[in-house]
Amino acid sequence: MADGLAPLEEMPEDFWVTSALVRVRGLDGMLVAAAGGLSAWSRTLISSALVFPLLWAVAWAAGAVGLGAVWVIVLTVLALAVAMPALLWVTGRLSRTVDSRRMGPAPAAGEAGKEDVVEVLLRARVRLVSAALRQVGSRRWDAGHLTRLVHTDRVVSRIADADLLLCQAIDFLEIHAAEQRRGMVA
Repeated sequence: MADGLAPLEEMPEDFWVTSALVRVRGLDGMLVAAAGGLSAWSRTLISSALVFPLLWAVAWAAGAVGLGAVWVIVLTVLALAVAMPALLWVTGRLSRTVDSRRMGPAPAAGEAGKEDVVEVLLRARVRLVSAALRQVGSRRWDAGHLTRLVHTDRVVSRIADADLLLCQAIDFLEIHAAEQRRGMVA
């Protein structure tokens, strides 16, 4: 989505435009994350396949050196603690790759002018809300269900975060346009 905002990137430095671009770039990440990623079972399987050889080697080496069973367990747990950040990074990276592939290629950027960007973002927000409601299902559109799902459903939560960023970007661009009309911004 951020790729379609090239007209804004050509504008002179302005706080509101820069803030809107930052929000839309963050929105891109939220939409990719909402695509689903790897399931918890997939992450666990990948982590286990990666960490088992390491932990086995640590336990074997500790046993070969002649350490007692307690020290073998302690060293193996320490090795797991040291390997955990790398495992989380690897599974997160794989998840983002899967998300990007699920999303498919980005649509070609339109020929929207600087004035049309807010309208394009407003149409994108309508589509985003529609996608959220499709994800939720037509029987659960009341405020209580939606609030609960934002806190429990990962996809709905990411779509809600993306909607917040999109609303902020629209607001920032409207503030910028209002300041330009008043002559405050060159």
